[in-house]
Amino acid sequence: MIQGYGAFVGVELDDTGQLQVRIASDNTLRILGHSPEALFSLNSFSDVLAYDEAGFIRRLEPLLTIFAGQSPLPLDIFQCSILSVNGGARLFWCTAHATGEQEKLVICEFELAHNSFDRHHAITPRLEPTRILNYQPSAEEWHISTVRASKPLHSLHQPSDGTSSVNPVNLISAMHEIQS
Repeated sequence: MIQGYGAFVGVELDDTGQLQVRIASDNTLRILGHSPEALFSLNSFSDVLAYDEAGFIRRLEPLLTIFAGQSPLPLDIFQCSILSVNGGARLFWCTAHATGEQEKLVICEFELAHNSFDRHHAITPRLEPTRILNYQPSAEEWHISTVRASKPLHSLHQPSDGTSSVNPVNLISAMHEIQS
């Protein structure tokens, strides 16, 4: 599998609480510093996390507890550090989402975190507009977008030890949860 931008890893929580790698894009060696074969041979994907393995799993828990046919599928965006083969750690953005097809499979898309104001890494914005004004939602889409069942916002959940603060990406994830 080839992922054009960033690396793609599918993980599944097994009966012992370990995150088993089930899918990996061909570019994981270039992006994450670990080949797909090396990721498949890990006891747990948390073996390559630099720190806060429990926090990583806690972020994925709501995605692992979806039910068949749930719509919309939950999504979370957060930062994590991954150890390289030489022992150093690199910071990544992780976009994690459920597949909706396999109950316990979570897709994690990793992109290197970098300063978007750095001219060497700047992303060129699209110049052509995207037309969304003529879209007419169905009655079901309208109902889903205007009715919200009360449930906690997991992206704003803070560890009880006070080691984490709410950052802008967590707020974006919370807005996505509110809209979905």
